[in-house]
Amino acid sequence: MTRPSTIAFQDGPEDVRPEDEAIVGFLARATPSQPRHSEGDIVALSNGRLLAVYSRYHAGEGWDGSPAHLVARTSDDGGRIWSAPRVVVEARDRARGNVMSVSLLDGAGGDLLMAHVDQLPGMPERGMVVRRSADDGFTWGDPVVLEPPTPGHRFSANNACLLRLGTGRILLAAREYTDVRHPFAFLSDDDGRTWRAGGRMPDAPLTPEERAQQNINEPSVCELADGRLLVTMRSVAGGQFFSWSVDGGESWGDPVLSPLRGGCSPCALRRRKAGRWRLPPRGPCGHR
Repeated sequence: MTRPSTIAFQDGPEDVRPEDEAIVGFLARATPSQPRHSEGDIVALSNGRLLAVYSRYHAGEGWDGSPAHLVARTSDDGGRIWSAPRVVVEARDRARGNVMSVSLLDGAGGDLLMAHVDQLPGMPERGMVVRRSADDGFTWGDPVVLEPPTPGHRFSANNACLLRLGTGRILLAAREYTDVRHPFAFLSDDDGRTWRAGGRMPDAPLTPEERAQQNINEPSVCELADGRLLVTMRSVAGGQFFSWSVDGGESWGDPVLSPLRGGCSPCALRRRKAGRWRLPPRGPCGHR
């Protein structure tokens, strides 16, 4: 099967260079009792502090559905040193799975939004909820349950997938599970207080074997300079699939295999703003 690519990319440096001033560190290290710390997100607060929230697997198991709760840590020096972890969303019993896949976003009025996977009483399958915080993530309000395109179906979103568009709309890239996975987007036009599901993405040009194995999965979205949305999705077809939306995520064009070739790995997509990122100024103790 031939899958035409619609765009080409120039080659560029892939490795971190000394002049990039990159910070290499750890939020947490795995231990036998806590073998996995993953699926989180980081947001910069109004005072410059960084807030990270992620899943901590705490029962000696590290599978996706193993017992986990959400913990938060903060950094005042640009990510070099982090505070001790504190639990912000407790794990539920094994019958209802865990909590994972955190996405964070600034609200329009100074609140923080947090989306994550959960299964609350009354939810027939695991799905997504959104919480709000008015105190920089120290406490979080009651969850708002997002409804999938098809009632009763399992659905999910990866971590770091909340996006505010230039119009003010908030988008959460997600996928619905039937016999295969169907990417779509949750949309909110009132700063994350209410949500609705946009249209499913058209089927990708896959062989029956590829469709059965992974289909197109785990979408990540960014807004382009011209206002279109670009989504990338992993697959077993040799690389990332791309699709575009011209109506703010209401609908999506036919997926195409992109020039981003490789294994079936998820991708986090971001549009780089103009200018270089700089470290914050040094504090009174010499730390940035």
